[in-house]
Amino acid sequence: MPVSPLRDPNSLEEMLFRVISHLWWRMRSERKTNLSAAMLSVLNRLLREGPLPMSLIAETLGLSRPSATTIVDRMEVMGLVRRERGNNDGRQVVVRLTARGDSAGTDAHEEALDLAGAFLSKLTTEEAALVQSALLVLDDALRRTQGVDSEEMTCPRRIND
Repeated sequence: MPVSPLRDPNSLEEMLFRVISHLWWRMRSERKTNLSAAMLSVLNRLLREGPLPMSLIAETLGLSRPSATTIVDRMEVMGLVRRERGNNDGRQVVVRLTARGDSAGTDAHEEALDLAGAFLSKLTTEEAALVQSALLVLDDALRRTQGVDSEEMTCPRRIND
């Protein structure tokens, strides 16, 4: 079966995909942590939202509950999270950050911001203003598309252990 040709390399879709892919690759290759992308996703969501049931952890990762449980098991062994029974339903298991997990998640977030800052520092003032305007438009479109309010997409917040 023939491979479908790429879209015009100057199309908005191709350019956005290229930039996102490059930034993602750079952040993954230059990060200092030994945590997997899945673990970082869990830490980031727990930092933003606090303790979550396993079903939402699985949703975050786009995995089945058994697969997400395997990742949380590893995170628990590493001392990043702990499981607790839910307050309203003793059958429900929630995942909570430990102090070590809070620190690791915050450090990884700060590291990602530093890498982004290093990239953005190469821009002129005018270029940075254009990128910021474009990102505000993309951020707004993403919120509308996902039906997410502004509070749900903010930077991680610290969670006390």
